[in-house]
Amino acid sequence: LKYFCINSVTIVLGVCKMQILSEPTPVINSHHIETRILRPRAWEDWFEDTHRHNGRCWHIIDIIKLCVLLAVWIYITIVLVSCSTESKVTKTVVTAMPEEIVLSKVTLSHDYLRITLRGPIDVHLTTYPQRAKSFGAGVRVEYRDSSLSVVYRRTDMWNIALNPKAKYNKVTKFFKITAPKVKDIQAVVSVEGKGDEPVGLLMEMEARTMSDMLVLYAGLLIILLYLVIITGVIDRTLVALLISAISIATLSILKDRPNLITIVSFINFETLMLLFGHMAIVDLMATSGVFDYLVVLAYRVSMGRPWPLVFFLSMLTAFLSAFLNSDNIALVLTPVTIRLCETTALQTEAVLIVMAIYGNLGGALTPLGNPTNAIVSNHPVAVANGVNFVNYTARMLPGVFVSMLVVFPLLYLMLRKDMLRPEQRQQDVMNQRAQKMMPLDEDVLARINLRMEKQPRKWWLKPGANYYETLERLKDRYPIRDKPLLIKCCITLVFAYLCLILHSIHGVADGATLGWVILLAAFLLIILDNKSHLDGTLAIIQWTILLFIASLFILTETVARLGLFRWVGEKAALALSMAISHNQSKVVIMVLIWVTAALSILIDNLVITNFMLTFCFEVTERNDLPVQPMIWAITFGSCFGSNGSLLAAWSNEIIAWTARKSGYKIRFCRFFIIGFPIMLVTLFICSAYLMIDQAITLALNPV
Repeated sequence: LKYFCINSVTIVLGVCKMQILSEPTPVINSHHIETRILRPRAWEDWFEDTHRHNGRCWHIIDIIKLCVLLAVWIYITIVLVSCSTESKVTKTVVTAMPEEIVLSKVTLSHDYLRITLRGPIDVHLTTYPQRAKSFGAGVRVEYRDSSLSVVYRRTDMWNIALNPKAKYNKVTKFFKITAPKVKDIQAVVSVEGKGDEPVGLLMEMEARTMSDMLVLYAGLLIILLYLVIITGVIDRTLVALLISAISIATLSILKDRPNLITIVSFINFETLMLLFGHMAIVDLMATSGVFDYLVVLAYRVSMGRPWPLVFFLSMLTAFLSAFLNSDNIALVLTPVTIRLCETTALQTEAVLIVMAIYGNLGGALTPLGNPTNAIVSNHPVAVANGVNFVNYTARMLPGVFVSMLVVFPLLYLMLRKDMLRPEQRQQDVMNQRAQKMMPLDEDVLARINLRMEKQPRKWWLKPGANYYETLERLKDRYPIRDKPLLIKCCITLVFAYLCLILHSIHGVADGATLGWVILLAAFLLIILDNKSHLDGTLAIIQWTILLFIASLFILTETVARLGLFRWVGEKAALALSMAISHNQSKVVIMVLIWVTAALSILIDNLVITNFMLTFCFEVTERNDLPVQPMIWAITFGSCFGSNGSLLAAWSNEIIAWTARKSGYKIRFCRFFIIGFPIMLVTLFICSAYLMIDQAITLALNPV
């Protein structure tokens, strides 16, 4: 029996081993994985190239960086381990009876009290009370005596507009009230019924600490984030995670530490779901070979002529970036574009810079085109103000379309001399490949001769040098590798965009939000692909980008708790009060466009967009300004501002890093010289477009 058991186990293990070894290993695009693992850091490349010859200097910098990171870790650890105090939220249900006042006692350890109400609330009319005809309840904070009969101090009334047909909505307001220098006092929240019928509301009360010093701390955290990311000495994702932890530690010192559930609620998972789904879909599409095929198709349509080829490559990049995310498209198109440039003797660096510019322009068109667009369009305030796939695309289309048409002639004027002058390194590669190139088959040569005989004699239809031979070689090297998979990808995309269009119709597919639709589309494609392993799909997800964005969400909310955006909103409201009322929205639009673009030159536009968006909503709420034009302004500023610098967008850095791996360096200065004028021109175009749009809107809907 003993030997029988041993032999049986041995046989079973042997069969399992044979099955594992015989099972096909999932095919993973090694280029994609390597590109995602090796972080695209153009500034870091320059820094290392500059200082690598000085080993001592580089070693000292490395030691300083290590010491600083250890000091930050020790600070975060000590604070989070020793300070476990969390902010206490008092919840109570109040029933506002007509013409009656309900008092709820509250303990105020600070001068600020945040009140959150949940119930059948009309959020829009509560935010803009001057548009409401009546209110259902009024809320204020008061200091009374212990018997609650004498009022010593009270805040202004917060009028709540109700809508019995509304869903379970939430509104929040901060109240500032200083305790009077009187003994035996009690802080209360007064809820007064103003409607004809009673209404029940869930009220959450939380005492908060706010001061100018806390605003200074919050500003220092953001400046620290900017400076460290600009220098590029430390990985930006690690920097964002550490500074987010520092901000939570700061709240812990102030006895306002949020719990883990609250921290998770800071993250907008709709945005992360959207980006995750897009990454999975685009990688599976790349496996089918469709992107390489489209680049070859651009060469075929242009007939190998240099500038028509650059034009069609630019339009292809813009179109794909608009619907499949510019970062992903930069990743899949750059390698084959480099090979095409080496084949056609176009200067690789110049072509890639043009691609990066048009990727940023096209990415502004839809909510799916750029990570910044995903952050903007998925924000709860934007969704509440009617931002959806169709109206987003329709509003962005005129500005994007005109900018794309104007930019190409400018690029031609700037690059007409350099585009046809490949650098020495590229010429050497071209000569080596020409020597190793195998002769074409007789059948292929016969097809080439037949096409040349049928070629029209018109001069404007004359193909480029070695067009037919090059086309046959490209078609042989870059075919559609998996047609069934391509059909499945098309089915998935049709499902996704059909759901997004239906969601834009009021009352139809209300649950088909951007994040869920793209995630469900990714699930559908993975199921149709029918692979036994998900390792390949999960390996190509850009987890660093997702972590970076998640940490930005946390940092933004913690900085908001410190009162920075509230303070900035007050100052902006004071400044706007000096402008004529009908010009306030135009002033804010111009500020959002140009400030977002200017800051994007120095730092990643993801960081800028996240903070500018919160500032935008604070200003619009305080000044009763329309939200949608501000959203278009931020999108134009972040996307078009990405052309001002190599560091402004992830797609720029992905292209630069992929080119560097192939031996080509896209230098920061050259990208700036070409991209910055393009940024200025496109910003003037979209500024004029938004001003015209705002004027038409005011003319059609006068206040």
